[in-house]
Amino acid sequence: MMPWGHLAVGYLVYTVATRIRHRRAPRELPVLALAVGTQLPDLVDKPLNWWFGVFDGRAIGHSLFVAVFVCAVAFAVARRFGGVSVVSAFAVGVFTHLLGDAVGTLYSGDYHLAAFVSPVLEPSENSSSVDDNFQGEKEASAFIISCSK
Repeated sequence: MMPWGHLAVGYLVYTVATRIRHRRAPRELPVLALAVGTQLPDLVDKPLNWWFGVFDGRAIGHSLFVAVFVCAVAFAVARRFGGVSVVSAFAVGVFTHLLGDAVGTLYSGDYHLAAFVSPVLEPSENSSSVDDNFQGEKEASAFIISCSK
């Protein structure tokens, strides 16, 4: 998924959740944290691939285990110093990014290709790099279209 797609999905999920829970529009600071969260996995993994040639563009930043750890530490700090709503928005951004990248592969049943499970399930030998094409975006679009029928 492209950066603006991650931002749009994260914002839609967060806005709906905020309006249901608090009956108001999202506030500015949590939305900024949400925007950072929606981009963070790519901001970690893409430079590692482009500059150092390690991984395939989806590795550490796209790991569910790293996301849970980072969000848990952020929540612990936020509880102590305030700002739980900001961290909640950040977490929504991170997790919608991971799900947005994985929806096509999960829908097709290729669970080993979902980047967020990489420490547990390794990609198969014949799987191509995620940066080689936008197959995931095509599959995600097909999934969304099939759900809307």
